[in-house]
Amino acid sequence: MKIYTKTGDSGETATLSGERVSKSAVLIRTAGALDELNTALGYLTSLLPGDDPEGVLDSIIRIQGQLIIIGTMLSATGSPEMASKYPMIGDAEVSRMEAEIDTWQEKLPELKNFIISGGNPAGAWAHYCRSICRRTERVLVGAQIKIAIAPVIIKYVNRLSDWLFVLARRLNSGKELKWSRDHTLN
Repeated sequence: MKIYTKTGDSGETATLSGERVSKSAVLIRTAGALDELNTALGYLTSLLPGDDPEGVLDSIIRIQGQLIIIGTMLSATGSPEMASKYPMIGDAEVSRMEAEIDTWQEKLPELKNFIISGGNPAGAWAHYCRSICRRTERVLVGAQIKIAIAPVIIKYVNRLSDWLFVLARRLNSGKELKWSRDHTLN
């Protein structure tokens, strides 16, 4: 099978329902934001330390798969028949992220200040993934004006940014620069 189809050479692409839309359409821009986040998470997996006793790698790969499902859900928007053929994201996936957040936070120092994003390569990249996730969330919220987006998708992406924040702290072992009003770092 060839990777190139030439069907997008005119600036259009197909949704799962077969509808041809502009590559600048809100739906495609939203799918692109999800793809960018997924790619950033893929790079994060390459930065993880070799030992992974708590299964962080598996958690990230699970999230990547769920982002693909969300993209599929969006692509099937407007076609209930098509949507029924693919897996869906639900509240269970959101709850699972919340449970991981709670578990990881128990092992971290209480946070009383804003922190400066950074740390070791994996922790710093997790912070970057969080900022991409926040942008993706803004794109999704804006897209709601033009296309139907299941509320669980926005809830999922919002919780994912929290998950990524705590993951960054975890990867940095809670050793982070804390911001203060007088611009000193501690």
